[in-house]
Amino acid sequence: MFRRNRNRAIRRAPRQRQNPAGRGLMVRPLGIPPNRFVQPVSKIERTRLILNGEVSTSGGGNLLTAISVAPSSAAEFSAYAALYDEFRVVGGMFHIHQQRPLVTSSSSPENGMLVIAYDFNDATAPTSLADVLSFGNRVTQNILNTAALPVRYPFKYPISGNSTAILWSPTTGTTAYGSIKLASTGLTASTSYIEYLLDIYVEFRGRV
Repeated sequence: MFRRNRNRAIRRAPRQRQNPAGRGLMVRPLGIPPNRFVQPVSKIERTRLILNGEVSTSGGGNLLTAISVAPSSAAEFSAYAALYDEFRVVGGMFHIHQQRPLVTSSSSPENGMLVIAYDFNDATAPTSLADVLSFGNRVTQNILNTAALPVRYPFKYPISGNSTAILWSPTTGTTAYGSIKLASTGLTASTSYIEYLLDIYVEFRGRV
């Protein structure tokens, strides 16, 4: 009989341990320390989607509107929805790139004042100038009888305070992320005053 060489390294089987869930044994591959298994990570795709349009006054000469920041209206959204399962809106930029002078027929100080605000909770049109003035993130521009310069209004979904979690939504759903609200009064009735671009910053992810 041959004697075993005591100095020869003996190959051992992979270490086995009981699965905590009670379904068989878990095998840790050789060379990988405990608790260092690679976890799958969901890829997040960040992009910018663009909407455009124009805003007109009502028959009463008021400009009171809410422009939804839901990205599903963008032409490119369907292409991303085919690749990813969920999305969320993190912010954007509202551009007024062309507007008529807001000619009024009244000397009231508030006429000719354009107010812009981001409402992350609601996409219904304001009913008065005061509605939009009540927002802490509002900006105002007095463009009475003047050729206005382009306007850029950055906005972001809030990340502090109450009700501020940016939730993921299914790409097949119709989740709303608020709106850009505009208000001005005392204008010429039924007239197109503003042309805009709305950049929406969106994140997409898939299932793991």
